[in-house]
Amino acid sequence: MGLYTVKVYGVELDVYADVTREKDPLGTGDSPDNVEIDIIAIEPADCAVDITVLLSDSVVEKIGQIVMEESNDE
Repeated sequence: MGLYTVKVYGVELDVYADVTREKDPLGTGDSPDNVEIDIIAIEPADCAVDITVLLSDSVVEKIGQIVMEESNDE
């Protein structure tokens, strides 16, 4: 499990997530990575309270997208 600090709509959040990346899943040499993200918890940066259930699906998806982009850098 990794910790990612993201900023969404001006709010800094700590995201605990498992990111699984499979390179070239089709074995063709040029297929895009297959990325699976399992978000464990989303917390405000200044406290340790999971607010995932309070967020809309679209916000959670946006956070997942940001985590996926940040995990590319690892």
